[in-house]
Amino acid sequence: IYTFSFGIPLISYFALRCLGAIQGINFMILFSLYGYSLTMYIPAALLCVVPSQAVHWLSLLVASLFSGALIFRNLVGRVMQSEETKSRAILGWFAGCQIIMFLCLKLVFYA
Repeated sequence: IYTFSFGIPLISYFALRCLGAIQGINFMILFSLYGYSLTMYIPAALLCVVPSQAVHWLSLLVASLFSGALIFRNLVGRVMQSEETKSRAILGWFAGCQIIMFLCLKLVFYA
């Protein structure tokens, strides 16, 4: 969880800065955005108390989708201002991070 909330924004910020891909996004924006996106997992964690694997998968999947939607909605306008190949790679990076977070939560914490 700490890696996702602090490490991913830090890595993303330095990668985007080195690529020169996004102007107007600083580390605090990414850090705050990822912090707010983690609030989607609070109801999912409460639902994971139910002893059903289907409920676990579904609640974590929905939380991951809402979390990803929050991140994409706030970044897509700025990302699309860069060139097309960079913008696809950046959006792919953020989508991959969301998928990894979903799988880590399900397979490590709620196995």
